[in-house]
Amino acid sequence: MAVADRLPVVKTAIPTQAAPFLLEIGTKELPAADLEAARSQLQECVPTLLDKFRLTHGKVTIEGTPRRLVAIVEDLTER
Repeated sequence: MAVADRLPVVKTAIPTQAAPFLLEIGTKELPAADLEAARSQLQECVPTLLDKFRLTHGKVTIEGTPRRLVAIVEDLTER
C-alpha cells in the first residue's frame, strides 16, 4: 500500500464570497528611489490587472520596504 493511500483525505471549504488578498514580493535591497517607483507601478498596475481579468475588488493598498513589496486587496472575488 502506497503512503498516499494511507493518508486521510482532508477537504476544505472553498470560499464563495469575496475575501482579502495579500501579495508579497520579496526583493533584494532596493534604493529609496527604486522603492517609490516600484510602489507607484504596483499602485497603477494591480487594479488595472484585476479589472482586466474582471475580478471585482475593494480598496487596493500598496506598501513596501527595501526588502519587501506588498499589495493588499480588500474584498477580492474568487472568480
